[in-house]
Parts: sequence; C-alpha cells; structure tokens
Amino acid sequence: MTLLRPRPGITADVQALLEELDASLAGSEGLLMSFVTEVESNRLGRVALWHTKDDANREATRDHVLALRSRLRFLSVDTQEVLMEVKSGHVSPDLASMLAGDLDAASKAELAEPDVA
Repeated sequence: MTLLRPRPGITADVQALLEELDASLAGSEGLLMSFVTEVESNRLGRVALWHTKDDANREATRDHVLALRSRLRFLSVDTQEVLMEVKSGHVSPDLASMLAGDLDAASKAELAEPDVA
C-alpha cells in the first residue's frame, strides 16, 4: 500500500505517475489486483494485492518501478509505503472466483467496466 500527499499544484502529475506504476505492474506474475485511489481530498493512494510477499518484492525492485517510486517520493511532501502480509480475512465468493479466473468473459467485462450513471 502506498499513501502520499502531492506537493501543491501537481496532484494530476502524481496521479498520472501512480497510474503509470499501476499499469507497469499489470500482468506481473503474482499480482492479483491493484488500484489507484483518492484517499482524501489532498492524498492519493495505490493498493496492490499480491499472491506472495516474494512476488511483490521481486516486482518492486525492477528498474522502471524503482524509478517511478523515486519520482513519486520527490513529488510528494509525505509518502508512506507499507508491505503487509494478510494473516486472516474474508473474500467474497464472487471476488474469489474472479481472482481464480473462474468468471466467464461477459462477467469479467461487466466487472471491469461498471455502469456509470
């Protein structure tokens, strides 16, 4: 999990870097899901769920990922990066099926592009 507070006036740039980081990790072995979010009006975040800690660490040390993370820290007044291991929890059956790749193509498309009113 990454939480950061962009320097004044460059929130859009930091958001774009977070999205670039997210896109560069898409398809990485062991990545189950990830997303970029606005935590508060002046904070942004990125959350990634990995199959193993080793998967996360392997990808975090790629040159391109290290460069993006360095730029994010430079453009932020406050950055927190936390690696947490899940010891217990709950996953809904629908999400578990999606993570396991058990949904049909129509269901996957529906989840990927929710209706916006």
